[in-house]
Amino acid sequence: DYSRFIIDISKVRSGEESRLTLMLKNIPNGYIFIEKLIYRFTQELMLRILDTIVPNKYDFFYMPVDFKTNCNLGLDMYLWLIMRVL
Repeated sequence: DYSRFIIDISKVRSGEESRLTLMLKNIPNGYIFIEKLIYRFTQELMLRILDTIVPNKYDFFYMPVDFKTNCNLGLDMYLWLIMRVL
């Protein structure tokens, strides 16, 4: 039963979510398409996305990066967020 791993974004925004560490997986690497535009999926883009979903709710962000391409290392890589205690 994976229902205990589901995170309700509205609870994160309101501060009701008590979990403080979040791991995301299957993050795209290289390029992504959003509304007919092509974006290079970098750490900066991921932070902009996070800031639109959970602004000022995290203290630590880690996403492994390939320094040659400035993109993350691939779909099997993980991103870690340490959420701020309210």
